Amino acid sequence: MSIAVGIREAKTPARQLWRERGSTMVEVMISVVLLSVFSLAAMLVVTSGTATSADNRARVTASGLAQRELDYASEVITSSPDGAKLLLIPSTVVNAHVPPDMANPDITSDYGFIVDGQFYRVVREAVPYPIGVNSLCTNPGAAGGSGALQAYGTLVTVTVTWDGMSTATGPHVASKVFPPQRGAATGLDPGQSELVVAVEGRDKAGPAGPVQGVKVLVTGPNVITPEQSTNIGGCAVFLVKPDTAGSDYTVELRGYQGGSAYVWKDNQVSPVEKATVLPDESVQFVFNDYSRAARLTLIMSGAPEGLIIDAVPLDPAGVTKSAFVAGGQAQFTGLAPGEYNIVVGLTLKATITLSPGAHVVEPVTL
Repeated sequence: MSIAVGIREAKTPARQLWRERGSTMVEVMISVVLLSVFSLAAMLVVTSGTATSADNRARVTASGLAQRELDYASEVITSSPDGAKLLLIPSTVVNAHVPPDMANPDITSDYGFIVDGQFYRVVREAVPYPIGVNSLCTNPGAAGGSGALQAYGTLVTVTVTWDGMSTATGPHVASKVFPPQRGAATGLDPGQSELVVAVEGRDKAGPAGPVQGVKVLVTGPNVITPEQSTNIGGCAVFLVKPDTAGSDYTVELRGYQGGSAYVWKDNQVSPVEKATVLPDESVQFVFNDYSRAARLTLIMSGAPEGLIIDAVPLDPAGVTKSAFVAGGQAQFTGLAPGEYNIVVGLTLKATITLSPGAHVVEPVTL
């Protein structure tokens, strides 16, 4: 008995030893896995930081290349009265006038520049300015009268991309507006600026277009002919001479000279825009939804006198108009074309569509 017991007692420490060894092996494996995870995470952070740093360095270089191109454009424009035309024809150039020390030896590559081992592509685009208005506003002498620009500026945009560029931040883009040159060639005096007013809207159902005959008033220092009407292209151009540090100017639409009422999208008959103008600038003011006003008559049988009816535009830029019931009717005038909810109190009674210049008569049941 004692021998057997002795043997059993002798085996117990061996089992414990194997268990301890097993536990130690598991702990080692867990430690190795954790160390690998942390090492991989640290490597990813370092790699990401390195890539970000390289992209930032490339972006700084791209900014310098873009500024170099803008400086070149400035030299061309100021070199002669026809300087702007030299940039406009052709209007887009890629990797122009690359200095020898920056030239990519591979002439077939899209990346014409190489700086510190990094490849860059530089694209310069030049267009007449102001842009985004009817062509009759931007072509000198077009249409005659007040709506013709005597001269126009040049908008130069430079886009720089590079090999390995981050798609999250994209290319470096820089632009500058060069004002029209002054002198006998353009008919503009030094320091004189142009305010280009373009009016678009609808006088009937269908797409918007230029609105001719809108009276425009410009107030501010040294305005030549402060009140004019838009031409066939919906444009009026004003010559002003602001102070050296710039002057504030206000442009106001004063209605339609033909007698029909026109309103802006927020039901204003005389919308206003303001801007600070510097010498030798061409500044555009665009009123893109100045349309012939509509009328609405609601037949409100049985409605109490003086009941308030609201016409709420579905256009978020619109403004609610209210009318009182009188003689069983509610009359709305000067409404911008569009859709309106007719609301009594908090209750929606109808949805009505108004076309430019229309007079809609609609019965509404309370």
